[in-house]
Amino acid sequence: MSDKSRFGRSWLAVEAKRGNRLAEMFLRSRKPFLQLQTHFALWQAGERQATEYPTRIAALYGSRTMREKLLASETILPEMRPYLAFLADIPEPQADGMAALRHMVGLGEQVISADDPETLGMAQFLALGFGFGDVSARNRWRQAVEEWVLTDLSTRPIADLCRTACPKDTGACAVTLFALTGGFYGVTRLDSPYEKVIAQEQFLNSPRARIMTLRRAALARDEPNQKYLSDRPGISRLSSCAAVLVLRERAKYDALH
Repeated sequence: MSDKSRFGRSWLAVEAKRGNRLAEMFLRSRKPFLQLQTHFALWQAGERQATEYPTRIAALYGSRTMREKLLASETILPEMRPYLAFLADIPEPQADGMAALRHMVGLGEQVISADDPETLGMAQFLALGFGFGDVSARNRWRQAVEEWVLTDLSTRPIADLCRTACPKDTGACAVTLFALTGGFYGVTRLDSPYEKVIAQEQFLNSPRARIMTLRRAALARDEPNQKYLSDRPGISRLSSCAAVLVLRERAKYDALH
């Protein structure tokens, strides 16, 4: 605990100060500057999920040569490959969301184009999460997105939560928790906190992962970080069952704090 704050330091900060090289790399990997050396070091250390953010920074702000170097390597997560590929040249509108949509439905760029409002709206939702884009039931990509959230390993905690708590509203519940988690690039971070100790599949199938996922959705805030997203009426319209889940979890959190 700090004398100037009631909050304790994270274990990463403590271990990094003690000279733990892996903890130092974890901390560096969250910084918004180009750092391919950290990316490759984390991959070599077996912490592959931790390379996601450095990959995104390189894709967004790096040179074309840097993006091509990553694409040619075997050291990027499969879900990040389409993101890099579509930023390797002149980016299309909502390129990060379009890359996510193509990855989720398993179609190539020649099949999906961002030239219609439905596709562009879904791409924006996938990139940014709740409050953005078009995730309405009438959107032609909505069913494919639901199916991906309910079947992909990375979203297993969401699927398990919704199948258990909202059996009559599973798909809508899954999309709602997906939205509150920040969209595709947020939901793919529901991963093991220390991959060499806890395997991804083991963690994502655990009660701890489900609790952490629900807590994350319940405590999600809007962009200015002032209001809980679960207070907005749009949550209930997406899924009344998911809205009840997150409000109950938030009530538990508020009671303890």
